[in-house]
Amino acid sequence: MHTKDIQKNQTSVNRNIDISRLEMMRTYLVSLMDEANCQKLMYCSPKVIEPIYNGSTRMSPASIFINTGSAEDMAYIRQQALQTGEEFTLNIENHTCHFDGPNDQGRDTANTKYLAYADTEISSLQKKQEHRSGVVEARTIITDIMEEKEMIVSFISRGPIGSPVSDPTLQVTDSYYVTHSEFLLYRMMTPKEFSRDVADKGDMFINYHSAGKLTKTKVSANLNERRIFMDVERFRSYSCNNQYAGNSIAPKKINHRFANMNNIRNHFGERLDEHMFIAGFEMELETVYFGGAYPSGCGKPGLP
Repeated sequence: MHTKDIQKNQTSVNRNIDISRLEMMRTYLVSLMDEANCQKLMYCSPKVIEPIYNGSTRMSPASIFINTGSAEDMAYIRQQALQTGEEFTLNIENHTCHFDGPNDQGRDTANTKYLAYADTEISSLQKKQEHRSGVVEARTIITDIMEEKEMIVSFISRGPIGSPVSDPTLQVTDSYYVTHSEFLLYRMMTPKEFSRDVADKGDMFINYHSAGKLTKTKVSANLNERRIFMDVERFRSYSCNNQYAGNSIAPKKINHRFANMNNIRNHFGERLDEHMFIAGFEMELETVYFGGAYPSGCGKPGLP
């Protein structure tokens, strides 16, 4: 057989393997969804389907909800947040509230780590863990963590939808409170919009979160297994056994850190993603400077 024929056959085999794997992933995912969610999944590209599949096979949810950010989807999220007890109603119509646990009120510096290769430089102010060992530790803790729970998948744009400087962000969580908060803070996308954005930009931030087992008051119970691990080689995060927004709402601080690294590596001198900034704008014959900052609770969208 000629070399060209061998290469042609090999390409055909690889394509068949890819198609076979895609069908396998879809078959598994739809087994955990109702018809409405199956229809929404159909608009996800293979690149978007794969991390959803990886998360679901690892964390073993009882069902999967595809959140498009629509009024109907968010009404369901709000209802479930109340029904599960993660939120409670206030006297003001359509207003709800959530309290984190008394020991889950801030960043966990001991268990917040960057997962990186030995030669990847990390700030001396941050904790670094060898990449492989960190990934194994994170995966061990989140294995089957969503049993008897529903997995919620959201498609988020960290900035104006379609903007070249907005990072597409995939959020996988079992917390309706987290999803509700992200809707208030960020722009949510349909699976079709998100898949197109990922294709245009070539990649996305991938975030896996679970509040873990909850107490009677519906706050995270297993704080001894709380982890906030950020894989800075592949821009994906593993956050578990927590509800505090800075740790659970990945597009906030976690993806802010990813965006900073992505800007330095791939957009140096072109993009910023900062908590605080001073920017100069040339206006006619003078330069006018503006200062800005992103306070607690704002979502840390950064400055493109």
